[in-house]
Parts: sequence; structure tokens; C-alpha cells
Amino acid sequence: MSATVVTVSLLTRDSNESAIPQSRPEDSLKQISDECTLAASYFDIGDGGRTITLQGKGETSPGLPWSQIECILDATRMPDSIRGRFGNTRAMDGMQTADWDKFSASWNYHPRSGVNLVIAIR
Repeated sequence: MSATVVTVSLLTRDSNESAIPQSRPEDSLKQISDECTLAASYFDIGDGGRTITLQGKGETSPGLPWSQIECILDATRMPDSIRGRFGNTRAMDGMQTADWDKFSASWNYHPRSGVNLVIAIR
């Protein structure tokens, strides 16, 4: 007798109509990055898919557009309270950190070089 395994992924749409996973406890950040179609030059997956490092576009530096960074934030369900801190980070604020659900993040920002963001599964 053989067994059949069926995997179902529930998706919703955000205001930008991008697909956002509803439940993904076993998914790695690599799978999330694939769904967000990130430009390969501006992100790196480490620690066996448990860490993602993102380089956002700045005034004088290439990087990921905001829409792709926002896709990662949506997929990891970063809370609004942390998104507010993330979006209001200034160059003089230095490195910032936050934890939510199963994730830990650190980031900094400069207008010329853009945002540098590391998200890890805790």
C-alpha cells in the first residue's frame, strides 16, 4: 500500500496584489525569497536557509526595490509596530534590532547606500 501526501499552501493578497503565505512554520527564508522573486545580486541566504541578508536600493547604490523588501516583511509577518520603527530609521540611529514570532531582525539605513536588513529564524 502506498501513501499520498498532499501539501496545501494558503495565499492571500495584500494591497499590492502580491501573494502572501498564510501559514509557513516549516518554510525557510530561501522559499520566501523565491516567492518574492528577489534579484540575486542583492540578497544572500545563509545558515541553511535560516538567515537572509538584504541590500535595499539607495540614492547612489543599487539594491532591491522597496516592493521586494516589503514582500519579505509581509511573508515573515513583521508587525506594524516594528515596520514603523523600520520605516522611520535614520542614518544617525545606527543598527536597530527587533524580534517577533520566530524571527529576529537587525537593520540600518543611509539614504545614499539604502537599507541593510538581516532576518533570521530564531
